[in-house]
Order: sequence, then C-alpha cells, then structure tokens
Amino acid sequence: MQRVFVVLLFLSLILAAAAGTVLPAAAYGRFEKTVALISLPDWTLGSDQDGSMLGASVSAAGDVNGDGFADVIIGAPKYSTIPGTKDGAAMVFHGPLKPTLTTVPKWLIPDWIMGSGVQGSEYGSSVASAGDVNFDGNDDVIVGAYDYKNGEFKVGAAYVYYGSKGEGLREDTYDWFFENTVKDSWFGYSVASAGDVNGDNYDDIIVGAPSYDIFENANVGAVYIFYGGPGDLCLSEQWLFTGDQSYAQLGFSVSSAGDINHDGYDDVIVGEPYLDTIFPGDTEISSDVGAIHIFYGSVDGIDNNPQLPHETLVGFQKISYFGYSVNRAGHTNDDGYDDVVVGAPYFGTDYTIDGAAYIFNGGSNGLDNLPIRILRSGQHLAWFGVSVSSAGDLNNDGFDDVFIGANLYGDEKAELTDDQRDEGRVFLYLGSQSGVISTPGPFGDGDKADAWLGYSANGAGDVNGDGCDDVIAGAPKYMIDTVVRGTTFVYLGSESLITSYFIYLPSIIAGR
Repeated sequence: MQRVFVVLLFLSLILAAAAGTVLPAAAYGRFEKTVALISLPDWTLGSDQDGSMLGASVSAAGDVNGDGFADVIIGAPKYSTIPGTKDGAAMVFHGPLKPTLTTVPKWLIPDWIMGSGVQGSEYGSSVASAGDVNFDGNDDVIVGAYDYKNGEFKVGAAYVYYGSKGEGLREDTYDWFFENTVKDSWFGYSVASAGDVNGDNYDDIIVGAPSYDIFENANVGAVYIFYGGPGDLCLSEQWLFTGDQSYAQLGFSVSSAGDINHDGYDDVIVGEPYLDTIFPGDTEISSDVGAIHIFYGSVDGIDNNPQLPHETLVGFQKISYFGYSVNRAGHTNDDGYDDVVVGAPYFGTDYTIDGAAYIFNGGSNGLDNLPIRILRSGQHLAWFGVSVSSAGDLNNDGFDDVFIGANLYGDEKAELTDDQRDEGRVFLYLGSQSGVISTPGPFGDGDKADAWLGYSANGAGDVNGDGCDDVIAGAPKYMIDTVVRGTTFVYLGSESLITSYFIYLPSIIAGR
C-alpha cells in the first residue's frame, strides 16, 4: 500500500485526490469513484502508564466548567491512580483544546482525573456526558466500573460528577454513586445520558448491565434509568428493564436516541447484540443476530412496567452482533426528527465479514423499521461498527454527521510484523438533505500495528469554539516507545469539508 506522508501538522484537513469509493445507499459493497479528505489529529494524548488502555472509552463531556467551550472525557480502565492497583481512571480536558505540537502522542496533565480506588474495577471502561442532571446550567459526567467489587462480590458501579461554573468537576469524591446488588451483572459496562425522558428539564441517565441474571437465565441483561432532579440524581432506579433470553446481553450498549418522534420528550436506545431469533420462513434458530430496543419518553417518563419494549428491531443476519453499538445520529437530514445509528461489526456477505453500520430515520410514528443507509468497510474482519456515534455538525452545513470506528481495520496483505496490521480506522460520513452520504474515503495507511484506533469513537462537541463540531477517537492499544499505553486523538471540524472521509493514525512518527 502506498503510504501517505503529510508534513503540515496543524492543518486539520488535507485535500487528497485519490482513487476512492462510493457505497450506494442500499448497496452491499459495489464501489464506484472518487475524492476524499484525509486528516491528521489536531490534538493527541498518550498515556504515561504502561498497559493503561487509555482511550478505551471517549466522549464529549459537555461544558463542565461553564466557560462556553466543550470539554472531553477519556477513560483508561487499567490506569493506576493508586500505584499497582489498576483501579482505572477517567480524565477530563477543558476546551478550548489547543493543537499539540507533535505527532508522537505525549502525556498531558488533565484538568481533572479521578480513579475508583478499587483494584481491578474497570473504572473508565465507559464514560459519557450525563447532561445536566441537576439543572444548574453546568454539564455533568458519568463513569462506569463494571467490575467494581463490594466486599466479596463483583457487582459493578456507576459514578456521576457534577459540573460547576469556573471550577468544573470536584476533585475529592463523586457526587452520586450507585452500586448494583446483583453479582457479576456488569452494571456500568455501558453508561450514557438518557436526555430528558419526562420533560421536567432535568436530564436523566441510563446504565447497562449486560450480564444480569434472572434465576437460571444467565446474562439476559438489564438497563436502568435514573431520573435527574433538583440538587441530585435519584438514589434508586426509576425504571428497570430486563432481557428474557439467556446470553443475549441486553444493555451491552445504551444511549440517548434524541427525540425520534419529535414529541418533546427524549427517547433511549438499547442494544442486545447476542439475541437469537428465527427468521420468517426458517425453522432453525439463527444465533447472535442481535436487536435494538427503542423506549419512548413521555410526561411520565419511560413506562415503569413495560410488557414489551416500545419498539424492537431485530438484526438482518445471524452472527452479525446487530446492536453491539448504538447511538443517536442527530438530524442527519435536518427534518426535525432524530435518527439513530447501529453497529453490527460481524455483518458480512460473500465471504467478507467487514461489519456494518445502519442509519435509521426518525419520524412522527417513531423509528423507521428499515435502515435508510447501510454503511460497510469493505475489509474482512475490520470490526467496522464496533463504535458508532453522531459527530455533530462538523462542517456547519446544518446537517449532523456520523462517526464510525473499525478497530481491526488494516492492510489485509500485511505480514504479522507490518505496521498496518489491525491499526484501526475511523470513518466520517457527512449528513445532507437526503441523509447520510454513503461515501467512504479511500483505503489509508496508519503505520501503527495493533493500535485499535476506533475501538471508541464519539462526537466531542465544539472544543475550539469555531462553530464546527469536532470528533474524538481512542486507540487503547497504541504503542509508545515500543510499549502499549493507549492514545486518544481529537480531529477538528471545518467548513471546508465537502465530502465524507476517513481519518487515520499519523504516518509521521519517531524514526520514520
């Protein structure tokens, strides 16, 4: 593969004429033509600890200190805030983020860092903005620790930290904490803001526990919603929904879906990637098809006693893990209804298991039953769709864009010692009046083996205040000085974006 060497380190977007590919809206991998934009990261962070898995989770944090700039939160679940404990860490960096002066990721001092203090808790394996749960005008954050141990049993936990104007997040302890009572449930494996599901102006949170058991039914999974309120989040869940199929792992992924039906109440989306089903016309069970569940908000919030999810969409292929990742896609066609994006990283056709990301449009009657777009990577076992997110509006054209990770993407012909093996890649697809443009960029070269770029990928908000949203991606197995430490990259949006493009790791590294 021809390597691309870029020397203009501070230009966030480099126009490259290259042989590219276009994936038609409903096609399954036939390619046609043309141009893409290639970008180096504008801001990089490398861990100062070996094996910390920094970048395993990344997210916009909202504006936690009330200065008008978006902040970011980064998880490092193997980091030791207490030497030798690997208790995990979450770090916040306040905007405006200034471009870093090197393509070799360096450690930067966070504006806020917190650990669980509990050995091996996996604190920071999931991080997210919590929205504004106490309606004080400052955004808050949530951190999951799915292996948190309370005495004898691993029960999982979630922590919320409240923002404050000028100060940001408190540095001595959490503001809200919930530990599960069901052992080995992986409570906190997924965490997110739920938006405001009951319209009371207080944002709510959603937490997944995909290994939740019900008697002999193992790993059916569960999701919890906690309502925000004056002064504090509620101390017990206001809504609990459990799966009904062993090992289907409902709650593996959770997110706000925005307002899908434009009724003034936010909705939530939940992934169940290992659901088995029998397709119409078949007599045999198809395993690991996966499913997503949409729960709609109302003046009473999410129904406290649902017999069934408000809407369930089952995947389209066995062993595709549909729902492995879920997220709000934003207004990709600016019709006033929020859309969603769903990852199925093991989807494939014709002997190519390249993964897929599905875009479903919202509407007055709820979410469409069929996707408006099916995006594919074109590379076998790339795990395209391992992470999915709205990118916000990167080019300020009024349409939200979509960000997709493929952490095992690499040169298919690379030998085991080559730099391109499993380097990972993140793809950006721009929104338009007709929805997401199905135009992936040309194949690129990241020159960093086993980095897993795209294991986490998310919108970052507008971290530099230029009116264009930005994106953040993690590479938790990125090597620095021959040691696996983990890295996070931020890429700035720009009004010069004219087509969809992919982003990849810098080619200019030490010794090259």
